[in-house]
Amino acid sequence: MKTDTSFSTTLARLFLMAAVAVALMLGYASLTQGRVPGCGAGGPCDGVLQSHWASVAGVPASLLGAASYLVLAVFAGRIGAAGVRGFLARAAATAAVAGGLYFMGVQVLVLKAFCPWCAVTHGLAICAVGVLLMPALGGEWPVRTWVGPLAGVVGVAVMGLVQVCRPAASDFSAATAQVEQADGALDTEFVQLHGGMVSIKKAAVPRLGSETARHLAVAVLDYTCPHCMKVHHTLELLPGLFEGNVAVLVMPGFRNAGGREIQQHVLTTWFASRDAFVQLDRALRDGKIDLSPEVVKAEAMRLTGSGPFTQAATIHHDEIEALFATTLSLMKLNDAATGTNVLPQVVIGGQVVAGADADPQVYVRAAEREFKTGLSAILAAGGLGMVEAREPLMELGGMKPGEKRTVKLFMRNSGTGALNLSYINFTQSARVLDFPQGGIDQGRSWEIAVEITAPREAGPFQCRAELFAEGVATPTVWNLLGEVAPQPAAAAAVDVRRAR
Repeated sequence: MKTDTSFSTTLARLFLMAAVAVALMLGYASLTQGRVPGCGAGGPCDGVLQSHWASVAGVPASLLGAASYLVLAVFAGRIGAAGVRGFLARAAATAAVAGGLYFMGVQVLVLKAFCPWCAVTHGLAICAVGVLLMPALGGEWPVRTWVGPLAGVVGVAVMGLVQVCRPAASDFSAATAQVEQADGALDTEFVQLHGGMVSIKKAAVPRLGSETARHLAVAVLDYTCPHCMKVHHTLELLPGLFEGNVAVLVMPGFRNAGGREIQQHVLTTWFASRDAFVQLDRALRDGKIDLSPEVVKAEAMRLTGSGPFTQAATIHHDEIEALFATTLSLMKLNDAATGTNVLPQVVIGGQVVAGADADPQVYVRAAEREFKTGLSAILAAGGLGMVEAREPLMELGGMKPGEKRTVKLFMRNSGTGALNLSYINFTQSARVLDFPQGGIDQGRSWEIAVEITAPREAGPFQCRAELFAEGVATPTVWNLLGEVAPQPAAAAAVDVRRAR
């Protein structure tokens, strides 16, 4: 069969070259940790491009797609022919279609996020295959035509298997590994990690918790990473759960140039004003300001004042750069220890937790185990009866504004005598549905059902439940974490019209 130079082949090649251009743009952004137009930091599109599903064995999936599009473009006119060229054309065409459907399925079913540029490149490639097949379907196809498509399907299947067999912690649950760490004592200036390969000056790093905490964890967080902000919210509760005995040093992680610039502005704010830093950190964590370096810098200068911010940026420039270098060294060692290359990363004692675990208890249990600090001894010491909270951190998940949800607080009397419960205080709108009457015998476990009402404002929220018992000086504490989803614009418009 002669090479087809028809209009359909030319049109298909135009589609394919456009797909190659978009795929190369995505691949370049992945290799350089840069951004693509329209994909803001921390948004759904950025989440897709930064997830482990965007690469195969460390190679950007977009570059693999570009390779198949180029092969198909070269041999487009031979898609119905016999021989090696026809085989390559059919294999590349099948891989383009199967790969496009696979990655679109991952976005919809796994990531539940959408990347417009990914859809464009897959759509262009699938259209090109359709254009090529229309005239070829009526022609005479060679023997063993199925071998090429089978090769394309096998290639995509192998690629998918590689991704599934090495899931990233930030997409599912945390990966952990043991490392050598000397816990930072109060009388030492530095925290040593990975057997002294990383040394962090405690006074030069923002921290969550008390300056006098006996135990220090180290977290690598990126403000443009939604998983990091979820873990940030959980780690903020650790110092309170352990009565100030545990604090967390926060190292500036980043995945791209924009994330690095945001960290630079936040650290400058920290050096300029601790109070301003707390406000800026909370606004970024709760998604109250846009995740663009320009907006973050403007907000930082508003909080600190233009003069102090500029002065801090000049005076502490070298310290900030050194902190970035230390963070990168720590991330590489954590990557090697856990076999992943994801954020967030939390080093608790001799354990590295990489990725956002769906269960916040992971960090509590790690702190208890690594620091030999028991919650039960801290939360309810002082009486014969002792309330030991099970699951002191509970994830409520997404809730609608004003939604009511029933949860159960589980506990056990781990003391040496009976215990009489008094009452529960809540920091968020909530009420007790049932409360145990009479004494709680030694060793007995029980539960209390409470109803939590989500706030009306969108964003993450925390409900702190404090259980008081007779003869126990310190309340037992549960922290319930949830997030209110933004109200759809259409629903908001209906509410406005009804109000009028």
